[in-house]
Order: sequence, then C-alpha cells, then structure tokens
Amino acid sequence: MARVKSLKLLAEIRRTYHQGVAEYEPGCYMVYQVGPKNRSDEFLEFLSDSWDAESGEIVYLLDLDGVNMIGISASSAITQGVVQFCQQRKKPVILTNVDEEALEALRNCRYMKQSQRTLLALDVKGKRQFVGEPPDRHKNLLELLAQHKRASASVLAATTQEVSKSSVNRFSNYLQELFSAGLVNREKVSGSEREDAAERGWTYVYSSPYIEIESTSSR
Repeated sequence: MARVKSLKLLAEIRRTYHQGVAEYEPGCYMVYQVGPKNRSDEFLEFLSDSWDAESGEIVYLLDLDGVNMIGISASSAITQGVVQFCQQRKKPVILTNVDEEALEALRNCRYMKQSQRTLLALDVKGKRQFVGEPPDRHKNLLELLAQHKRASASVLAATTQEVSKSSVNRFSNYLQELFSAGLVNREKVSGSEREDAAERGWTYVYSSPYIEIESTSSR
C-alpha cells in the first residue's frame, strides 16, 4: 500500500510567497504568482523542499482547496513544475479539490497545450479529471488498471486479448510510459506474490494512484 502525502497549495503559497495570492472577492482567492519570477523551476523547488525524497510507493496530493482561480503564468509554472517533479521522482502527483475555473486555467495554459503532457486531478466533487489530453492507449490503460487496482502487464493483457509475448510486451511498454510520466505507482514483486504466480521470476506490478487515495480515505 502506498503512502499518501498532502500539501495545501493556498496555505503554503501564502506562507512562503504571500504576494502571489489575491482575494478578489470575500473568501475567493486567485493564485497569480508562485515565486519571484513565476517560473516552473521555482515551483519545482517549492515542491521538492515541501516533499522530501523518499523510497517506496508514494502518492503526492497537491490540494487546491480554496483556490478559485489561477493566473495564466502561474498555471504554466504549476503544471510544468508538477510534471518535472513527477518525472524526477517517478511518483504520481494528483491535484485535488480543483475548482472548475482553476481546472480550466490549468488545462488551457500554454505549457499544457504545447507539451502534450498529462496530470491527474480530482475536482471539488471528487470526480476524476485529466489536465491535458492523454493518448487513448494511456487513458484506456489507466481505466483498466483502476478496475484491477494492482496488476502486472501480463494480467492486463489477459483481460483484453489472447496473451502472447508481443501483447505482454506492448502492455509493459505502455505501463512503463505511464510510470515514467508519474501517472502510476510500480512495485517489483516475485512470482509467489503475483496473480499470475504460475510464471517464474519477478515482474513489476502497477497500481492506480486513485485507488491508493480511496483505500486510505476508507480506513
């Protein structure tokens, strides 16, 4: 089971860079700057300082509760910084409690439009959302993995077609892409710990970070 580590964006930005937040109506806040130059490397450093590097399975939650709007430059700095953090740590980050206007700002920023990257999010109603548009192979695989909670490439391949070396390799490559993008967790397990225990040796088992959150919240 993965550990879940959370960070409240609004509170931390107000604490570390208070001039980056504006209250444009009573109780309504806009984050328009996340560092002196509003750059992604500043936000990456902010995340890295807030979340110490640790081994094992971890899901990071960037909680946007209370953030009603995000400025154009801040949206690009946040999304690019989160993408870079996921790539460096090989760990998933989920944006949670994302307001509708804030979600649109993140989706429409120049970085997400140009980079073809994908981030995972939960809106204020707890509904799963994408920031960016993942390719169909990733979207379908994330949905399939969510159904199985934890599965290897061979288990997932068996649910869609006749298992063959080529189909398992294809699923393995797709899962590796998701892992490298920080969209899933991965654990190395031996044959005795796997659903497909008839096979020898070890393999990677992947899990949906959404499942980890749901499991944690239900306990």
